[in-house]
Order: sequence, then structure tokens, then C-alpha cells
Amino acid sequence: MTIELQEIHTDTSELERWACDKCGERFAEPDGKHEMTSTDPPHDETFAVCPHCGSCDVEEVTASMRALSVLVPELVARRKELEDARAVVERSMSQFREDHKAEIEAESLLRDAVSTLEYQIKEAAIGEFERTTSKKPMNGIGIRVTRRPDYPRDKALEWAQENARMFLLPESLNTKAFDKHCVSTTGDLPDFVTIEEIATVTISPNLEVA
Repeated sequence: MTIELQEIHTDTSELERWACDKCGERFAEPDGKHEMTSTDPPHDETFAVCPHCGSCDVEEVTASMRALSVLVPELVARRKELEDARAVVERSMSQFREDHKAEIEAESLLRDAVSTLEYQIKEAAIGEFERTTSKKPMNGIGIRVTRRPDYPRDKALEWAQENARMFLLPESLNTKAFDKHCVSTTGDLPDFVTIEEIATVTISPNLEVA
């Protein structure tokens, strides 16, 4: 199935700029401008007339409404095309999965095997790091250590209110700023704060055996 997309036109400069509230028709220009003299109070009034029904109950459509009159039907049409396209893709994928069932199952088993090996490598690399503090136990295997503060939020808020209001938001603790201070300061930390060091293993996507 081939889906042909039509060019989307959103230029509303040449669209029908007037609408009749009585018959609902739209038109580019009213059928002339007419003048009427009113006696209550006395004044001259210029009004437009609908060329379809002759009603003077017409109004000029704003540029934004002209745009919406084009864009909304366009969106409805595109959503329908998208729904049809998704249905085509789903049918094709279903057929592909049926035709290549064995290959897909083999790929799934290999993906599970790779995940298991990566987990085992990370566990071994963490063990080696704890033993030697080496952040590069093997080519392509790295250890990244991050520091994370841990503290009771209520105590941190109370401390900031009394000692460091720069860590306060209008009604709460600015945890982002406070955390950054805790991990970067070389001075003493409040006694309720502890710093946890977290080791994360990275495995190069281009890992090779030396």
C-alpha cells in the first residue's frame, strides 16, 4: 500500500475573509458596502451584505480564525492518514515477525546472554576496584565514582533556615544547591550529612580482547 501525502497549505492570506451569521456562508468580499442613517441616535452607519442571502448580519473573520479554518481540517486529515499508516506498519511488522520467528528468538537469546555477561563483568570490576582502587581494571572497562550526600530533609531545612538561607526556596530546601555544596565543599559538613561514594562501571561499546 502506498500513501501519498498532499502538500500542506497554511497560507491564509487569500482565504474567504467574511462570514454570514444567518446562512453560515463564507465569502471573500461582501456584496458592496451600504450606508444607513439611524435616528436613534442620529448617525450614518456603513454595513456589509451577504451575497448569498442578503443578510447584513456578517462579520470579518480574523486572521487567526482563517488559519484555524484551514489547519483544523488539515489536522483531521493528517491524523486519519497517520492512523492508516500505523495500521500498514503493524501489518507489515506482524508479517515480518512471523516470517523471521527463528531469527527473532535467536536475537532475544543473544541479547539476554549479553546482558548477563555485562552484569557479571560489572560485578567483577567493582570487586577489583574495592580491592585495588584501580579505576581501569582492564582496557575498555572503567570505574566512575560519584559522591552523593545523604541527610534527613527536615534537619537540612532547619539548618539552612538558621545558618545558610542561600539554600532556601520560598517554602522549602533548595536540595540541588545544598547537594552541590555538600559534595564540593572542603570545609566541615553539618553532622547530620553523610557522603556516599557510588562506583559505576562503564563498558566500552568497542570492547575488544587484547
